[in-house]
Amino acid sequence: MDNNDKITELQNEIKRLSEEQKQSQIDKYSYLIGKCLHRAVISWEKITAIHRVDYDEYGGDEITFDCISIYYDEHGEYNRKCGISIDNYGNIYVKDIEEKEITSEKFCSIFEATTNFIRTKINFKTE
Repeated sequence: MDNNDKITELQNEIKRLSEEQKQSQIDKYSYLIGKCLHRAVISWEKITAIHRVDYDEYGGDEITFDCISIYYDEHGEYNRKCGISIDNYGNIYVKDIEEKEITSEKFCSIFEATTNFIRTKINFKTE
């Protein structure tokens, strides 16, 4: 085996180990799939998949995830705004999840309020 073959073999091994480590980190946080978050006054998210886990000195592990997101601003009689995205993404530090987590029931009630508001607007505009 010459040096080039050995270098290629070592590079492949490093790549394999790196991919295993990434997958291990994703698997470590797979329990978060299905969790619901309320991270801002008018936005809610339900985690549907974990994409990657990064680390930084400030916040520790940061998760990038796919989610269903709801934007619902019920303030004001005439200028309420809302939206639902079933293919969105977000990221959050693991240490912040507990304070942002809400129940599935709460997420579902916001989802229902949002869809009801959308139905009301559609009915209003078609009459």
